Amino acid sequence: MPTWTVYGSPGKRCNACGCWEQSEVHALPGEGPEDADLALFGEALGANEEAQGVPFVGRAGEMLDGCLVEAGLLRSSCFIANVVRCRPVAIVDGVRRNRKPTMREINACRGYSTDDLARIRPRVVVALGDVAYTSLIGKDLGGILEHRGKVRWSDEFQAWVVPTIHPAFALRRYAERTWLVEDLKLAKRILDDGGVRPVEPTQVEIIGSVEHARAMREAIQIAGHVHFDTETVSNHPRYSLPFIYSFAIRERHAYVVARYLHLWTMHWSKT
Repeated sequence: MPTWTVYGSPGKRCNACGCWEQSEVHALPGEGPEDADLALFGEALGANEEAQGVPFVGRAGEMLDGCLVEAGLLRSSCFIANVVRCRPVAIVDGVRRNRKPTMREINACRGYSTDDLARIRPRVVVALGDVAYTSLIGKDLGGILEHRGKVRWSDEFQAWVVPTIHPAFALRRYAERTWLVEDLKLAKRILDDGGVRPVEPTQVEIIGSVEHARAMREAIQIAGHVHFDTETVSNHPRYSLPFIYSFAIRERHAYVVARYLHLWTMHWSKT
């Protein structure tokens, strides 16, 4: 649920924000079918959106359109909007330039998005970038790269929220365009499957004795293959100190061997 102030009327939202004072377009509405199953929300208006009065146009819009098609989706079937409905502007050397919305602006404008989602009732909502994700979830959860591809259920909107990168990010780092396509494909799979399939938790087996370690070794020998990982206290190629080893021979199960106990007490002797 949101942790910020809810402004019920457009007038209160704009008075609480002030972004409109520098923007040539005020409270630009979203566009798309009123019964869309998929909604996409971006950050805020840019110069092209301000000039044309349409969300997601220009190079970022072209990037989004191409990724939608590659994911098997059509823009015409999606509802598309920005969580901040005016253009946040910074005046630099007398030139109007885009800037990132402030938390105050994100908060004040959030009511437009909640109104849209309550009216349209999509089954999946894609958050394009960290500003959109912050607004839709109702709190700042950090950078989008930590969350992209991880689906989250919203009780508020009764919809699945899929966070991903903003198309403008893919323009700057074209190799990451694949992330946007993958996440849009994920959104389509959710629509096709009717929801997210539950993931069974991994069973972790802590090796705490020599007998347990021997049993693990026997299981690995019988399996004939093993995947392993090592956790270290640093990334130094020569001096990093491993303190946990993990082994897996089947899905959803892992053996964990701790090299040290509390305060770096050795857990296993050399003998």
